[in-house]
Amino acid sequence: MANPEVVRESKNQNGRGGVLPLVSVVVLNHNGLTQNRDAFLRCLQSCVGSEYPNKEVLLVDNGSTDSSIPFVRSLYGERIRYVLLDRNLGYSGGMRAGARMVDPRARYIVFTNNDVFFPPETIGGLVGFLEAHPDVGVANCIEIVPRRDYNPGGTYLDMRLSHVPPRDLSKPYFVTAAENFFVIRRDVYERVGGFDPNFFQVYDDQDLCLRVWMSGYRVACDTHYSVTHMHRLPNKKTPIRWYRHIRNRYIVILKLYDPSFLAAYLPLRVITDLYYSVFDPKWRSRRSIILVVRALRELVSKPNLFLPARERFMRVKKVSERELLRLGILRP
Repeated sequence: MANPEVVRESKNQNGRGGVLPLVSVVVLNHNGLTQNRDAFLRCLQSCVGSEYPNKEVLLVDNGSTDSSIPFVRSLYGERIRYVLLDRNLGYSGGMRAGARMVDPRARYIVFTNNDVFFPPETIGGLVGFLEAHPDVGVANCIEIVPRRDYNPGGTYLDMRLSHVPPRDLSKPYFVTAAENFFVIRRDVYERVGGFDPNFFQVYDDQDLCLRVWMSGYRVACDTHYSVTHMHRLPNKKTPIRWYRHIRNRYIVILKLYDPSFLAAYLPLRVITDLYYSVFDPKWRSRRSIILVVRALRELVSKPNLFLPARERFMRVKKVSERELLRLGILRP
């Protein structure tokens, strides 16, 4: 891989030979009409109203119990395709269901939360970026969160999978992972196995993007474009979400790391979690030490949560953690 610090700028929006590639936009919804009505409706309008002409919009309804779907049908009718799930499969499960239903001719898939909205040129700009950079598998952009002073796009991860925010936002740059809204090559998505169905929520985007890097493609943020993320969905601080936050990082390490890095960094991640569980007031208030023990017991008793996925991914893995450390994509 070449130096990842600079991505050559490009605003080309044409596909190969001047033909615009088909893009499938997958929006995941669960009770969006009652939980975040304004952002949900602005998200749908952004997708349907995108200037990019060769697209389809799929609304994946994750077992909603409100009137989201009848209301959206009354507004958009057949301009949106509907994937109706009879229960809430979580972020990964819902996105997987949507990806299975995209048009087989689609070259790119846009994955977006239902509380994200964006200018009309964003999708076309990111597709053009990917068309101009065949070594990039995933593209996202600046993520503006209201009331937040610092708005990068994407995130870096260290070897323990803690977040390290990007700093230089003046030009397109590479990141470890894109979150909440991104465009991915459909063949790359399928090659790396898509979203992990064992991740109901938390670390799902990061896990997918790490697999993209390790399969030989890159993840980039094009700073010419932006989305707004309202970030008001409920259930951000529940015990089960915090448990998944702890458990899923262990699963990512168990699935993706080579043996030497697995032996070094899984114990280090556990020790770090135990340390914070004892000394950090926020972790103590969440009874995190109990959650760490519970997560470890689950992984010992259910190796199917990571072993089959590890065996599949090792057949396509091309780039080691050592190389990602050298490139600065994973931080020490």
